[in-house]
Amino acid sequence: MQTPQGFRRLPDGRFEVTSFFDAIFTPSFPYRLGHTVSAFLVTAGFVILGVGAMYLRQRRAVEESRVMRKMSLIFLIIMVPV
Repeated sequence: MQTPQGFRRLPDGRFEVTSFFDAIFTPSFPYRLGHTVSAFLVTAGFVILGVGAMYLRQRRAVEESRVMRKMSLIFLIIMVPV
């Protein structure tokens, strides 16, 4: 946890959650959520690009594989620099 909240420290040094809502929805939550969502979208784009390239190399569903590569490359060109 980068910005810990919703806990208390016990006398023996352990931590106990007092509010799961506060522990999850910390002030950094929107930034961490945006980072995670953009990461899985970029990962999905690379997977689609790889499958399209594999299909094209095997000459299997040639037209569909070209569309897959083109759409994933356009998406990755937009998303990766962000």
